[in-house]
Amino acid sequence: MAKSIMHRKEDRTCYLCMLLRDDYNAREDLQEHHAMPGTANRRLSERYGLKVYLCIGRAGCGAQQHKAPEAPAGERADGFRTEAFP
Repeated sequence: MAKSIMHRKEDRTCYLCMLLRDDYNAREDLQEHHAMPGTANRRLSERYGLKVYLCIGRAGCGAQQHKAPEAPAGERADGFRTEAFP
């Protein structure tokens, strides 16, 4: 399991809260999410460290990510911008 190259877990921030709401507050309710959707792509996300941390609390970004089409696309775009992805 590779360490994320997109987002530092130690910062305790929600990736989508930062990206979409400019909210850099530390959170306790974070969950790791792969930047590339789908079972096959999950292995690539793990291999190249294309993972982010999302808040999962009530109405958090983790729960909302599938309802907001711009969120996963934004994660994928950031993932493709990283230098580690071939």
